[in-house]
Amino acid sequence: MKRISKTVAAAFAFATFAGAAVLLGAGKADSHEKMLLKPKAEFCYMCHADKKAVYMKSGHGKFDVTCDMCHNSHGSGNKSMLLKPGQDMCYACHSDVKDHFNKSEHGAAGITCNMCHDPHGTPDAEPAKQAPPAKK
Repeated sequence: MKRISKTVAAAFAFATFAGAAVLLGAGKADSHEKMLLKPKAEFCYMCHADKKAVYMKSGHGKFDVTCDMCHNSHGSGNKSMLLKPGQDMCYACHSDVKDHFNKSEHGAAGITCNMCHDPHGTPDAEPAKQAPPAKK
């Protein structure tokens, strides 16, 4: 009986803490967004205007993937201010290809997603940076 009580108490404490964190975090996000000079979706383009037209045609742009879904505008410890390091950022949404890619000859050779794909799009609206070499 004591073991069940401790488990229930721990679950209740965790749920209470998690709920409070969500409520407090949501309040901060709302108040900070109200203080922005432009709508959040347009803010990055103040400096990165050259990327907007191409990005809007990309797969990410067409599916309303916003900059802050991958980047932390206030900085991070990762390259390009990514929320997660390297491939982990891609796999946050594209987990369905992770195992297949890692077992492939590309994964074994250390090739990364952005060596072939540009997450910001390309002028021809295709995600690949260039056509693959012709097979011999």
